[in-house]
Amino acid sequence: MKLLGNLAIEKGWMTMEQLQLVISDQKISYAQIGEILVNKKILKQNQLDELLDIHEARVFYIDEILFGKIAVHNNFIDQKIIDSALSKQKKINESEKIKKTIGEILLEAGQLTQQQCDAILKAQNRLAQKKEGQENVIVKCPKCSESYPVQDPDRNRKLRCGACRFVFEIRPLEVSLLSEKNIPTILSDSSKSDTQSDQLSASENETIESSRSSTWNQSKEPTIASGSEKTLDPPPTIYGDKIIHSSEHLAKTTSDEDVAIDSIKSDDSEQSSEPTIDSSTWKTTSNDNETLDSLNSSNRDHYELSTKGYDSDVTQDSPSEPKIRAAKFNINHGVSLYDFLKKEKIVPNADLSGSTSEILASSYSARYYVGDEIARGGMGAILKTRDLNIRRNIVTKVLLNKRSSSSVVRFLEEGQITGQLQHPNIPPIYDLGINEEDKIFFTMKLIKGDTLHRILYGLKEKDPEYVQKYPVTALIDIIIKVCDALSYSHSKRVIHRDIKPDNIMVGEFGEVLLMDWGLAKILGRKEEEIEDLVDPVSSVRSISETLQTIQGTAAGTPSFMAPEQAQGKIDHLDQTTDVYGIGAVLYCCLAFHPPVEGENVQIKLLKTAQGKTTPLAENIPSELRAIVQKAIALKQENRFQSISEFAKDLFNYQKGFSVSAKTDSLLELFSKLIKRNKALSSGILIAVMALITGFAMTAWQFAELKKEQVARNEDNRISAPKVLAVAQRAILNKDFEAALLNANIAIDYDPELSAAYLLKAQLLIHSRKFQKAISPLKSRLKIKEDNNTEKLLELCQKTLASKLSPEFSVSFAEIFEIQNMHLIAISFTVSSKKQFQIYKKRIEVNFPGSTFSKYQNGKLTLNFNLRSTHNVDDLSALRGIPLNEITFMNCKNLRDLSPLDSLPLYKLNFSICPALKDISPLKNLKLKWLDLTGTKVVDISPLKGMLLENLHINSSPVSDITPLKGMPLKSLTLYGTKITTLEAIKGMPLEFLQVTGPSDNVTPIDLSPLKGMLLKTLVLYGFHPRDISVLKGMPLTQVELTGSFRDLTPLKGMKLWRVRISYSLVTDISILKGMPIRYLILSKNKIKNISPLKGMMLTSLELNDTLITDISPLAGMPLIRLDIGHCNMLKKLKPLSTLIKLEDLCLPEHMRKSDLSFLKKLPSLKKIGFGQIHETQKVSIFWKNRNKPAEP
Repeated sequence: MKLLGNLAIEKGWMTMEQLQLVISDQKISYAQIGEILVNKKILKQNQLDELLDIHEARVFYIDEILFGKIAVHNNFIDQKIIDSALSKQKKINESEKIKKTIGEILLEAGQLTQQQCDAILKAQNRLAQKKEGQENVIVKCPKCSESYPVQDPDRNRKLRCGACRFVFEIRPLEVSLLSEKNIPTILSDSSKSDTQSDQLSASENETIESSRSSTWNQSKEPTIASGSEKTLDPPPTIYGDKIIHSSEHLAKTTSDEDVAIDSIKSDDSEQSSEPTIDSSTWKTTSNDNETLDSLNSSNRDHYELSTKGYDSDVTQDSPSEPKIRAAKFNINHGVSLYDFLKKEKIVPNADLSGSTSEILASSYSARYYVGDEIARGGMGAILKTRDLNIRRNIVTKVLLNKRSSSSVVRFLEEGQITGQLQHPNIPPIYDLGINEEDKIFFTMKLIKGDTLHRILYGLKEKDPEYVQKYPVTALIDIIIKVCDALSYSHSKRVIHRDIKPDNIMVGEFGEVLLMDWGLAKILGRKEEEIEDLVDPVSSVRSISETLQTIQGTAAGTPSFMAPEQAQGKIDHLDQTTDVYGIGAVLYCCLAFHPPVEGENVQIKLLKTAQGKTTPLAENIPSELRAIVQKAIALKQENRFQSISEFAKDLFNYQKGFSVSAKTDSLLELFSKLIKRNKALSSGILIAVMALITGFAMTAWQFAELKKEQVARNEDNRISAPKVLAVAQRAILNKDFEAALLNANIAIDYDPELSAAYLLKAQLLIHSRKFQKAISPLKSRLKIKEDNNTEKLLELCQKTLASKLSPEFSVSFAEIFEIQNMHLIAISFTVSSKKQFQIYKKRIEVNFPGSTFSKYQNGKLTLNFNLRSTHNVDDLSALRGIPLNEITFMNCKNLRDLSPLDSLPLYKLNFSICPALKDISPLKNLKLKWLDLTGTKVVDISPLKGMLLENLHINSSPVSDITPLKGMPLKSLTLYGTKITTLEAIKGMPLEFLQVTGPSDNVTPIDLSPLKGMLLKTLVLYGFHPRDISVLKGMPLTQVELTGSFRDLTPLKGMKLWRVRISYSLVTDISILKGMPIRYLILSKNKIKNISPLKGMMLTSLELNDTLITDISPLAGMPLIRLDIGHCNMLKKLKPLSTLIKLEDLCLPEHMRKSDLSFLKKLPSLKKIGFGQIHETQKVSIFWKNRNKPAEP
């Protein structure tokens, strides 16, 4: 019944936001939508009955209505005639046995010819056929699973999730299905507007949950990926997170041309030609794990190699992959690449030298013999190929999806980038071109050998052949060769972005090649524009049924991609991104599993983004552990800053030298010196014996050792505070494991860094490892005496002697609070009452004068007192306190809001915080209420996607409110801003709206975005609207407007109690007659006659600067305040004598010399004056000054 809601929206009886809320209520209550609409008083019963009649008519008369729509669209007939015919048809079909179609009725009436009817029926049939298999689509965010409707699904592009701000790329078939039913609008009466008749139809998209249909299964590409990565499973399942994309395309939505008569006269049999690689010829499995499990041990190795497409000796086909023969794909006799790109209007940019790429333009004549397909990837298929000219075996990669310009450019860049990277460790590209069917391809070297993935699997399974051939030193040599390839590509400004064991090939003769440059990025080149997703859909299929890409912004393989890739930070990608990737590969070589593991892609992405890697085992050499730890650091600045630095450390390790990632002890340096100088080892051993007996080493040996040690220690000592800061940030993110790891590294780097010992002890105590905490506490006390550290040591010893009693827990919490370790302190408190006392004490210490309160429902609020807390600038003490509401009123030095970024806040007030400019830390909060009045905030984009209900941005330089689009705001105040359009608030469920435009704005504003709103209060100043008809029918009770409009008729029937109409062209106020208005301002208008006000119960009235001549209609009113200043046409004031409740009165300047003595009899009058209401004086002063004799 969602269609019922859309009908109500078409009628203007409700908004889309109201419909969404009603649908949410329906999911909870299971009631009918119509029933909910009536119960919530959104619709009346008679309105619901009318909608049900229309809905019934739409169901039973769809074809008839579509017939009429096509006739109107092609100007054969007027919409009013169609409406009349539909009504007539309904009556005939209800009363007579013989049914008639609308075409028959119109023919009989002579309103259509037979030829026109035939043409309409043909168009109707064609449209039905075109719509039959058409699907609308939705896409799901890979990070937070929020789903959105997608238009133009054939177009590859990047999208930004409106909920979590994650950026990802979509491609065809990376979506779930929506059923689209095009049900035209039935017009129940002849009063419908012409604009409605111009519309083809009203579409109703309903989300359906369904499994893949047989048609979908037949056309979908098989995915060579699935499974988790908890262990090193048989290939190719271990590193299979890189999602494979389908080449299938969804049909585009129907345009108006589909129903035009001239378009349906074309050949109906016309179809798109795509004769080469047809995805429908492929057999698809519903679960790739089933395919892998079905392989026996003898052919699993073959399957992995064939999927990469590098084994020319493969003689059997993969069990799950049929073949493409040469007859089905031909790369001979193609057009030139230049001609193809010119025809398709595509301009690739993959030249590494910075200039435009030279396009290869040539033709082919039986040069290649193409064999079977041996693998398929995200963009293309890999085919066995024989180069008949050179007589060598190669492989050909062909693009499957040339209909998407984005896919074409990406494929061309893979070929051109790889071809321009001429290096021994990068596979060479031989040819790039177009075949005669316009299929793009490139040929490349065929490589015999194993992937590093296969080698690691063999080592894990303790295969004797691999164990003997690939010791750790050999694996490191492989990685060093990969580093050579990366160093070269980085010199050409290219980063790989998808480094993993699957993409590293080791040939039969030891050659190492870094494969698959399909996700390579040229540094410094601008990425394509990212589209923002705002309006999520309500229901989609599960994520397991959706082909999702981790390509584009979040490009790569989750278990091996860098955190900045997982976070979608395009501009942050650089050489250190590849450093992380090769570091993750080294990790895998040492541990036989990737550094990040998880049950699905989303968990891996989240862990990667947070830097939650699994520590390497202690039995791995400390140098290699340190190298890996530095390479896969969360922050880019903490990694090796180049591949060459990483490779140098590996080389030094292989040769027995110290590595930059680790500080060696004197003994370790001495040991390495011996290993590096084996010829002198016996002499050195003698020297050691002599050293034991008191004989000293020679001065040059000590000098060499000391020089190396001092340089390394100094470098690490400088880095130690930075590592400690990383540990402290990890605590704020509640990642205590990572914090402890970095605290240990900081101690290794600088054994004199007392803060590192304290932090390590605090973390161990948090883990209740009191025995282990004693040692770092003692180390801290040796360096720096500290009373609180002594107390912690004493508590640890007491706890070990007995148990962790409630008394000890309280003591721990109090000490940690003093040390500002708030998150650890809370872990030692159990009762909410005790926690509240800890919070309260912390706030009293850090923010004296503020008010901290707890309500019965558990809500925590903090109010910064206007006087005592105006100097607040550091909010770090608020971290960890589960505050729900904070008022920062008049905090003049407040700038940094980052401590608030993880609090459960839903109400924030920053009124009069003039130093506040950046609100980005608020972007992930679930705020409902926000006040930015008097701040310097210009950019409100961090608010995008929030579910705010109340927002106040007054006296602020904000000029763009686009980020507010789609919010469920009920109250919005934009007073004293620089906005000039209301387009962003269109469709909001607003009840209160107050907006003022820039003082220099003279352009009339369009009020149409307010259409359909159920506003109760509307205040618009400085926008100069010429027409206020959009307000018609609104339930307004307060309205304040300025502008060049003349007509107040749209306000008719409203129950207004406060009205302000100023600076307008209004002359007639008769529409206000009889309204329950109490406060009325009509200043600065051309009003002459106020007789419509007669008998109204006004208490406040302003008529300043109008053309009125008579105020007798005001006689007897209960007015308390009256302003008739500058009413220069007014002659008589006698009616004022009847205003017995009048307290404040402003008179025209020209009445200064008039007899006003009768006003003394007004019993309630307190203030009186001339000109401006704010210049009135107390009555006693007024009469005293008036009685003074005039100066001569």
